[in-house]
Amino acid sequence: MALLLIGQAVHLHNVNLSYRLELAAADRMARLDDPIRPNDTVASVAGVDNTGRRHFIAMRDETIAGSLLFTLGRRCPTCAAVLTRSTPLVQLAETHGVQVLRIYRDPSISETSDRGLTIAAPSYRTWVQLNLNRIPQVMLVSRNGVVTAASAGPLTTTTLTMFREAVLRLPRPSALSSEPAATSRR
Repeated sequence: MALLLIGQAVHLHNVNLSYRLELAAADRMARLDDPIRPNDTVASVAGVDNTGRRHFIAMRDETIAGSLLFTLGRRCPTCAAVLTRSTPLVQLAETHGVQVLRIYRDPSISETSDRGLTIAAPSYRTWVQLNLNRIPQVMLVSRNGVVTAASAGPLTTTTLTMFREAVLRLPRPSALSSEPAATSRR
């Protein structure tokens, strides 16, 4: 009788554990539909560019003002419109020391640009961290790795203005705001 009770207890424990795991997985999947929001943290972006080179870009970097990230899809017409509409924003960001990164969720992308870096095959961690299930997204990340402005979907005049103002509020890196420090060789 005691063995039967122990067996039932083990079975109930396993059922309870499987339910908890299913709920946790459902919670993770539900969060995958959430866009990136201001005050979220982005630690790094990693992946392979369209030439096959691997990249790891840390978002905590004092040598830049921040990072402007675009999460895109190859066959997404809204993503193409976001890139076209964001050209003045990209130019402003680059003049203020903000690095520009385009992260595609499709590994076969052949797009090249003289502006910023294109990641054509992001790492799994990058995929989950930036929620590449939801595209397009645009986010401005400070040099501390904190999202200061974010938008999901098409870029409107209001969101472009929000991003412009956020770029202008970022502290400029020392390399752009003053003369480079003298270095000595020994």
